[in-house]
Amino acid sequence: MIGYVKNITRFGIFIVLNDNENGEMTGLLRWSSIPRGEKFHKGETLDVIVIEKHTDGKIDLRLLATDFREKYDKLLFRTSETLESLRERNQEIRSL
Repeated sequence: MIGYVKNITRFGIFIVLNDNENGEMTGLLRWSSIPRGEKFHKGETLDVIVIEKHTDGKIDLRLLATDFREKYDKLLFRTSETLESLRERNQEIRSL
């Protein structure tokens, strides 16, 4: 299941999931289930598995392994697009 990072806390990362049956749900991806050194940002999409749904509505999640190259290829692509748009804006400002 794919979700996006809603909030990062000392307990873990809260992920918003869109489920056709239940609509939008928020689950917790605990720090203990995340590999050391991983960095996440608000709004980033992650591939997760629902481990357990508690009776009180809480949802426990586990992170699926992602391809290192694919993840950073997307990051570099986004960064290059951002830099290109900033360069174009700077050129426009200089021409004024």
